[in-house]
Amino acid sequence: MVKTLLVLLVSGLLAQASVQADTIRIGTGEYAPWTTESSEHFGLVNRIVAEAFRRQGFTVDFVFVPWVRARADTESGRFDASSFWFRRPEYETQYLLSDTIFVQREVFFHLKQTKLPSWNSLEDLKDRVFGATIGYSYTQEFWDMAKGKILQVEETSSDLVNFRKLVRGRIDVFPCEEVTGWRILNKEFDRGIANLVTTQDKPLRTAEATLLMIRDKPESVRLIDLFNQALEKMKADGTIDRYYDDMLGGVY
Repeated sequence: MVKTLLVLLVSGLLAQASVQADTIRIGTGEYAPWTTESSEHFGLVNRIVAEAFRRQGFTVDFVFVPWVRARADTESGRFDASSFWFRRPEYETQYLLSDTIFVQREVFFHLKQTKLPSWNSLEDLKDRVFGATIGYSYTQEFWDMAKGKILQVEETSSDLVNFRKLVRGRIDVFPCEEVTGWRILNKEFDRGIANLVTTQDKPLRTAEATLLMIRDKPESVRLIDLFNQALEKMKADGTIDRYYDDMLGGVY
């Protein structure tokens, strides 16, 4: 009887360990429609991430936290990965980054009445007041110029707060991913207010969305490789195109 109980106990512990091993915890944040807790699929990028790991035999547990914490908790080992981060040179050396999940355009939103000059460098816009969301990467040049007081940058807690400041004239310019920005304006503001806003065609950057993992975790290399394999197949078989069409249709 005792031996039987021990066998059952050990079998149960092994089964539990197997389930835990097949579940990947991913820290993420609110950046609709790309990542959002209010969507059935948790946004376009998270849907892609979950499907890629599902094809490799894993389930994904998304945990929504502020963006700064998502990366910090990945570094501490609380999360196996963080979804998602734009590719940056310093991230390439600090972390393991996946192949590109999606390419996005980050553009300057401003009121139509606020005429922005044609610019070749950010210094051409130094007389404007920029909004920025805490924890976002933007570009290294942007943050270097902000820290050096060359650019006037006011940081707030969310994109929505920045857009509220923009339409009230408290900031002049707000850099935001193009689809995300228009989604917020059309969802959170009256049409008349949203129509007061426009964008510059020239982007601050064209950004590559990636999955981020820490380098010193032994399992990270294997997980990144498995993810990249599935991601490549999803691009080839049209899955990502279908998911993107769903986003344009308002699914997320």
